[in-house]
Amino acid sequence: MAEQYELIGKRCVKTKAGRNFFNYFLARPFTQYETDNSEECLGRVVEVEGCGLEFPVIPGDIVELSYSKGFQGKATLSGMTVIKPKVK
Repeated sequence: MAEQYELIGKRCVKTKAGRNFFNYFLARPFTQYETDNSEECLGRVVEVEGCGLEFPVIPGDIVELSYSKGFQGKATLSGMTVIKPKVK
């Protein structure tokens, strides 16, 4: 099962070339490894993913991320699937 995140924010900026670039702010629980190898873990882990694609998500959605091979073989965010929509 892929790791699930809560989307906590989304930001769109214009690049110098005039294209939209999106930052997705995500939160997840600490992994078992992180908990086992730490003195203390409080709250959640926050991560930021960026890409030129806009996904139809809103803060509060629970999502899974998918990646594809990008520039110089590095993983690039290519998809975001809503697993559980935000409760309104």
